[in-house]
Amino acid sequence: MKQALLVILLLVWAGIAQAVEPGEILSDPVLEDRARSISQGLRCLQCRNESIDESNAGIAKDLRLLVRARLVDGDSDTEVMDYIVARYGEYVLLRPNGLGINLVLWLAGPALFLIALAGLHHKQEVAMIYETIACEINNGVAVVTLNRPNLMNALNTQMRAEITHAVRESGKTARVVVLTGAGRAFCSGQDLGVGANPADIDLERTLKDEYMPMLEAITTCPVPTIAAVNGPAAGAGANLALAADVVIGAESAYFLQAFTRIGLIPDAGGTYFLPRQMGLAKSMGVALFADKIFAREASAMGMIWEFVADEKFSSHWQARAAHLAEGPTLTYGFIKTAIRSSFANSEAEQLNLEARLQGDCGRTRDFKEGVTAFLDKRRPKFEGR
Repeated sequence: MKQALLVILLLVWAGIAQAVEPGEILSDPVLEDRARSISQGLRCLQCRNESIDESNAGIAKDLRLLVRARLVDGDSDTEVMDYIVARYGEYVLLRPNGLGINLVLWLAGPALFLIALAGLHHKQEVAMIYETIACEINNGVAVVTLNRPNLMNALNTQMRAEITHAVRESGKTARVVVLTGAGRAFCSGQDLGVGANPADIDLERTLKDEYMPMLEAITTCPVPTIAAVNGPAAGAGANLALAADVVIGAESAYFLQAFTRIGLIPDAGGTYFLPRQMGLAKSMGVALFADKIFAREASAMGMIWEFVADEKFSSHWQARAAHLAEGPTLTYGFIKTAIRSSFANSEAEQLNLEARLQGDCGRTRDFKEGVTAFLDKRRPKFEGR
């Protein structure tokens, strides 16, 4: 028995490392080496002889980003592994490295998996304990709330990783995803910290390794995304909002491309989203002058979809979200694909894309329900499929 157990453990130790995508690789080779070492020890709790990358690619990608984010923040390898166990313990197990708790967890893996499975019931999303955001899904509406109100919801490494995870997972089960802020601000942008030394900030790495996955999670989300901008949205925080499909601003909220005030260009997608939504002249002006653009003016410019009086803001965006949650979800996804693809397509390419996607719409249950409801002169009951 002991020999058999030893063989199994040795096989696990020799497991295949997780595949790291090019965009995830850290520029610091020492940190990257540590990240790979930690990642190699992650195994599926259900089938302990497989790496998590082989058994659940979605969780594996989130873990790779999380490991690197925590290392960049200065965590030790042990702190990173403890953090993973605390947050992903229902799905992930660390390979055993001694006679401590990790080995006990390893041997108890099947029992823990059954307990976790029983606790999940009908939930399809990954159970997570967020520290910098909150995420709730009710009646098909996922609300992701940036939750560092004492810092005006400034973005740090952990918050970016958590937003990325929450949007990806919510897009699998919800029918609309809403981004909003706790407290008086939506998001004040990058958290520069107290007494930060500009020379120590690797802006290129941060944008490639942390902002790109977050923004892509929002723009490629299969369901509609709404940014409910409840207060100031500055710098990267403004462009986080602009990544959403629909931006609704409280009348007192403002958007500020503050980058030139500290000698930077608009980032976090600013140079991509602004000209597409406002045109060259307006986007150049807001980038160069770094003026506050209040929601009413932002709506008139075409930067956002609409502004709403402060006292009606919460009920309004909730009604908008509920409307989308009751709509033809697959069709919404096709609309997102068509419109976001249009900037890179010729007229012929776009017309062909339209035709293909319309054909896809015609094969959905919601299309059949929509036509039937129209003929019956009643309101359609869309299922999102």
